[in-house]
Amino acid sequence: MESKDRISKIREQIRTGNPARVMEAVRICRDQEEPDILAELVRVLAQSPAPSVRQAILGLFSDLSHPSAVPVLARTIKENKRHPDLQAILSSLWQSRLVFHEHLALMIDLIIEQNYMVALEAFTIIENSLEQIPEDMRKTGILRLEQELSVMDADKQKLVSEMIRGLQTIG
Repeated sequence: MESKDRISKIREQIRTGNPARVMEAVRICRDQEEPDILAELVRVLAQSPAPSVRQAILGLFSDLSHPSAVPVLARTIKENKRHPDLQAILSSLWQSRLVFHEHLALMIDLIIEQNYMVALEAFTIIENSLEQIPEDMRKTGILRLEQELSVMDADKQKLVSEMIRGLQTIG
């Protein structure tokens, strides 16, 4: 079967919302790391699936290792900034140790726009990528964070101040 056809069939399985079919799709993704269907799994999480399905999807995200998943997940997060499970998704992604250095601006947006817990998860993703972030991106990120610092609550200010120090000390 051609790859596009196979991915299309997996997407259909996921879209049914049937827990058994979603779990089968997660198993296939785990075995073959198909980044093209990760966005579908994020959509399933928004539908408040059964706890076992939720756990399987987040577990899959934690175990991802192929760099091709990063742009798909970054785009999906950007399109779903109000996702009810955003904190859990981000937590799974930093646990995966995937490197999101090319998506520093997205993570900074999340730190600025979201609640403290989501900001903390985005902060951790950045921490895992600090060494790979190019200097010009770091400088831009620092400026953006410094501009927004004064309008954040005190807890978030502490977190962001630490982030700024981290971005400044690399290089």
